[in-house]
Order: sequence, then C-alpha cells, then structure tokens
Amino acid sequence: MKSILLFFAAALAASAGVLPGVIGPWKQVSDAPLPVNTDRALWDELGLQDSDSAVYKDKNQRLSVDAWRLADSTAAMGAFDFVRPATAKPAPAYNDLTPNAALTADGALIAVGNYLVAFHGAVPEPNDAANMFRSMPRYEHAGLPSFPDYLPSGEIPNSVRYIGGPAALKQFFPAVPASVAAFHLGAEASVADYPGGLKLALFSYSLPALARDQAAAFEKIPGAVVKRTGPLLAVLVQPKDANAAERLLSQVRYQATVTTGQPPKTKKDNPGNLLLNVALLILILAGFCLASGVLFGLLRMIFRRGGASGEGEEILALHLEAPREVR
Repeated sequence: MKSILLFFAAALAASAGVLPGVIGPWKQVSDAPLPVNTDRALWDELGLQDSDSAVYKDKNQRLSVDAWRLADSTAAMGAFDFVRPATAKPAPAYNDLTPNAALTADGALIAVGNYLVAFHGAVPEPNDAANMFRSMPRYEHAGLPSFPDYLPSGEIPNSVRYIGGPAALKQFFPAVPASVAAFHLGAEASVADYPGGLKLALFSYSLPALARDQAAAFEKIPGAVVKRTGPLLAVLVQPKDANAAERLLSQVRYQATVTTGQPPKTKKDNPGNLLLNVALLILILAGFCLASGVLFGLLRMIFRRGGASGEGEEILALHLEAPREVR
C-alpha cells in the first residue's frame, strides 16, 4: 500500500510541471518549479503563467531545460527577445519550427507558441523539440506581429526587443513616456540598436489615424526625431549624428498589403478533371445502354424459345379494300 501511495505521489509531482517526461531519447530524471525573482514587472506584463525546470538524461549525457509559459505567442516572442543573450547565434535547423530560435553558448533558446524554452548542455533534434512543445499543457499557437519586419536592416545582432507595455518601455526605451506611447490605444513597439550609437523604436498602431495623432505627442519629446509611415511611427531620441539618423529613418517604409480570403482549390477547378469526368459519364451511360439492349434481346430470345407470346408480339393486319361499284 505504501509503495502505491509513493507511486501516485511521484506521478502527481511529475505532472505538476509543464515539461514532458521525455524529449526524444532524453528521459526526465528530476523536475522543479523555476522561480522568477528578477524583472518581475516585465514578466508579469508578458503574462507569465508558469515556469518549470527539469533535468533529462540520455545514456551518459545530461540536458537541463527551463520553460516559461506566457500569455500568447507574441508574449513568448517578447520573452525570447528579453532572455536572448548578446552572444547568441542563429539556429537555422529550427527555421521550419519557429523564427524565434537561437543557439547559446551552452545550448539553445527557442520560443514556439506561448512557450519559451532554454536548453542547457545539449540541443534536441528539431522534430523532438516540436513534439515537446505540442505535448506541453495549455499550448497555444497564434500568428506573430509583422511590424518588426519594418525595422531597418543592419541592426546590432541580438539587440531587437519587443515592447508590449509600460514595463518593457521603461526598460528598453525610457526616453519615451508611457503616456506618449499610448498603450491603451493598442500600441506595441520594437526597438533595436544600430551602429553609431543609434537606438530606433518602431511603434505600431491599429490605424494610420491613431499614428498621425500620436506623432504630435512624440515630436514634443526633447531631441526626438519622428517619422510616420502608415500606422507606424519610427522614433529616435537625441541621436548623436543627425545625418545618420535621417538615413536610418528613410529606410522605414510601410507598405500596405491586402489579404483576401480565397476558398481552397479543389478538383472541380481543374478543367482537365472536368473533361475527364464528362468522358467517364458518357462511357457509363453508353455501357448502361449497351447492357440494357443486350438484356432486352436475351429476354426476347428466351420468351420465343419458350413458346410464349404476348400481345405486344402479334401483328394485326387490316385487309382494307376499296368498295366495288354496284351496278
């Protein structure tokens, strides 16, 4: 009885975390909550729901995994930008899984859906990592914001940071007050560092009119250089080189794209397939007519050989002659 209770206690303890029991060939040997004591305001703004740390083993190799479950995919992207070290390198093997993946000095940092996971000591295969994310509790996957793609190229590697609220704004771009950013209007931003000591923030609003109205408030910030393009506001505060700032701002060009919903194509949309179906229908009808004619002929032969006769087979002859003249 005691062993059964210990078994269920161990099972409940293992199920308390967000990490699965296995990751490909790696088997979990320990699991514990991951405390988040620093930058708590930023984590709360990202909607941190749970955090977990586990150790896995495969033969003599050891893998340590830290996981954070955030509010949504955008929050996980923001956490990835925040946690990613300055020395991180691209992880092309994970490009098919997520755009937010980087190799670190001792492993990898990957954000998929509403989860951010850090691997230490080893890096699982992409398929094993994908299965791990799908098996984690309350996993959600949604589209990521596209406005960071409008940041000018040439930024310092690993300097991009997502800003979704006042806590991130205070930490990554404090020159702009939260009241000017107007997060209550649905604003979000990305900030990146560029050579020459330039730091550019790109604020995105839901409508071009909102961006136009907020541009006046941004321009009141001392030393701010602002450019509006569509629903985007590009902002530099007190740049060291005014000419370099203007060249950087000139690269921010918003281009509206219209996406129309189209029904998925089926075989009905293929003219060749339509002609093939018509030919098949003709063959089916011709075969049916031929079979019907053969069957009808066989039935007539059977009836005749059996001596059966029907009214339909008799021919009535009317001997009609012209009347003779009566003399």
